[in-house]
Amino acid sequence: MEFRVFPEPAVKAELEKFIRVRLYTDNGSEVENKNGQYALELLNNAVNPLYAVIDGDGKLLANTDYNIAKDVSKMTEWLKKAL
Repeated sequence: MEFRVFPEPAVKAELEKFIRVRLYTDNGSEVENKNGQYALELLNNAVNPLYAVIDGDGKLLANTDYNIAKDVSKMTEWLKKAL
């Protein structure tokens, strides 16, 4: 998704409205184990990939998984609604 869908103009335009952060969770390091625990606590999910919109106070506003993010129009709409 990051290489196929995110560069598409409609998705890219929406993503530019956000501060983007990657949370790596799957290589087994101590930091990534903590990241995975954070994702599990916040989202009740730790699947990869998982996309979330979180406000400045750490409140979850929206989240989605691979199924939305692999489609340009669905991802664009999800981002618009999440904002």
